[in-house]
Amino acid sequence: MAVALGGVAAHAAGIESKPPADLGSICHRMEAADRWRTETLRGYSVKRRYRLTLGSSETYTEMVARLDYTYPGHKKFEVISKTNSSYLEDRIFRQVMNAEVQAASDDIRQSTLLLPCNYDFHVLGNSEATGRPSYLLRMKPKRKQRFLLDGKIWVDMEDASVTRVDGEVAPSSFWVRSVHLVQDYERVGPYWLIASIQNEASVRLLGQASMEIRNFDYQLSPA
Repeated sequence: MAVALGGVAAHAAGIESKPPADLGSICHRMEAADRWRTETLRGYSVKRRYRLTLGSSETYTEMVARLDYTYPGHKKFEVISKTNSSYLEDRIFRQVMNAEVQAASDDIRQSTLLLPCNYDFHVLGNSEATGRPSYLLRMKPKRKQRFLLDGKIWVDMEDASVTRVDGEVAPSSFWVRSVHLVQDYERVGPYWLIASIQNEASVRLLGQASMEIRNFDYQLSPA
């Protein structure tokens, strides 16, 4: 056990000992990685499990759907199954899926990319995400706009792709006071794609709402 812990400590020390890269270099590599992914990944299909909990209830509602994405910005959902679903939960699921379809459209996607065109970044240091050395960046949106976040991102040192996002999302409705989002990515083939999303929202009248989303069974359609 001591040897194992010593190895972990040495690995962490190795990450911290590396001097943080220049912000300009990191951003340039992030932009290049995003262009490469856009040019080479023409589509994918993935199954998605949603789990929603409202207020103080211990009962959750679950929905499984298939998401199909095709370049340059088209997303389509097909619901596979539902558990413990009522009209309210169905409406929330529909709103979440509709919002993602809107966000995928090319004009909105370009204005919300996690890149310097939409955010001001600041290097906080070196960190780790998905078990890999990463750069930890503070990000602030350059303008008030739906879907933009205020928080932190982890950028893989080797691939220059975003592997984790943790921040506050600007509320898009009077009924939503605040939304905290944590989004983790996984490497599927050569691409970093979303593995899970955790949303914690404060909603008027309902109180706290929690939605956990997990993606599984990716099928890629590369160029």
